Amino acid sequence: MHEDHSERRAQDVSPNLIFDKEIASDLEKTFTLSGQSVWTPLANVNAVIRTLNTATDFGTPFIQGLPVLFTNPEAWGKGAALHYQAFFNPRVRYRYLAKNAEDINELIRHGGILGSPEFVEALADGGWFAALPVTIANSNLIPPPLKGVAAGVPLNIRRAGLRFTSSFETFLDVARIETWKALRTTARTPAQRNELANFVNQLTGVTSSRALGVPLSQRQFEAAIPFFAPRYTRAIAGLVLDTMRGGLRASNARNSIGRLLFGLGAVHVAGAQMLEQDIRLDPSKPGFLSIDIAGQRIGPGSKVVSFLKSFAKIVRASYEEPSKFLSWEIWDAEDFARNPWLPAIRNNSSPLMNNAFSFITDADPLGRDMPGLSDPVDLGKFLGSQSVPFWLNATIAAGGKGAGIAGAILAGGSEASGLSSYKIPASSALAVLRDKYSRERYGLSYEDLQRQKDFNGRAEKREMLATYPDLRAAQ
Repeated sequence: MHEDHSERRAQDVSPNLIFDKEIASDLEKTFTLSGQSVWTPLANVNAVIRTLNTATDFGTPFIQGLPVLFTNPEAWGKGAALHYQAFFNPRVRYRYLAKNAEDINELIRHGGILGSPEFVEALADGGWFAALPVTIANSNLIPPPLKGVAAGVPLNIRRAGLRFTSSFETFLDVARIETWKALRTTARTPAQRNELANFVNQLTGVTSSRALGVPLSQRQFEAAIPFFAPRYTRAIAGLVLDTMRGGLRASNARNSIGRLLFGLGAVHVAGAQMLEQDIRLDPSKPGFLSIDIAGQRIGPGSKVVSFLKSFAKIVRASYEEPSKFLSWEIWDAEDFARNPWLPAIRNNSSPLMNNAFSFITDADPLGRDMPGLSDPVDLGKFLGSQSVPFWLNATIAAGGKGAGIAGAILAGGSEASGLSSYKIPASSALAVLRDKYSRERYGLSYEDLQRQKDFNGRAEKREMLATYPDLRAAQ
């Protein structure tokens, strides 16, 4: 017998390094198959929180599906219709898949993806909500009379969540398949069809990190620390970066991003003019593409928009005040907010990491003070708010801040339908009132009033303050 001293690459560790065959095998087994156990519990906790935050709403068409709306409205419309139907009847999805089996096989053959995205992975077979009832039933630490009640909580959450999962997956599958069918004739070679399949995946916010060669240990780390939804973030980042490439994939990416931004801008301008509000088309400033209704600021919730805002703020700071990039004191909320890189990192981080930032800086992402150990009631409320659906959290937050029933319903309904909603900041509320009364009284925006009247409109400003009590209160 001859000892095998051959060498090979451990592809999932590093395709550029050559190891002894046995070492390569051990490395792949460690990094690819088992990963790093230190990240597993954190990744599992984040998966549960992510599912609780996002899995019980109907926002898919206006979040993951927003780029599809302006790229292929017909595919979006068909997906949205079946999306709502599948909530009440999961067979809707199965019938659609069976009817389009040939197209699906072709899409998958070229790298297309169907099935569960990461937002609902905790509900899938083998996920935390599926495994916990079994763990409780087999536990010796829980008295038998309480096991049924304890196991019923995750069991019922999963049953309700699976309804939303069916709805969620239906939209994404239909959007991908219909977009593939619509663009298939533009891809004439197998290589181009591979590019098209990759574009269709990214357009709907999915990608396979494993297929891209990302080791399991890295995937676990990404889910535990830096990203709220690693595969979704990677897909949208890939779509944006593809606009700077060449080939069919780049052409489709530029077309989809361009249509998305133009379409959102047109909708925003129309809404702002109808409500006689300022047009907000500068992504580096607060309120980008949003309008104000009933004390709430409502806008699109797409990851593409989020990336654009972060990028614009970074670019603006680089030429207006580059010293902001020297602010790295993460334990100071004001210093943290000054550096545009830090909020961008925070906004994309995992739930545990985001909350860690909140306690480190003593301020939540909106700048509100964090409760401390000396206030256990408010601390408990905050922790509880992090594990409920975004729409419910928005409803409670709006109701608790005096927005009234209309404001609370608007906030919750906006989040549940895929829009972004938050209370208008005090400084913005003051600006809105100034502009409103300036237009009513003088027929000019507040900005034009200051520009056209003597002494920057000082007399007119005093007159408005004397006339409108709510304007005085907002000062």
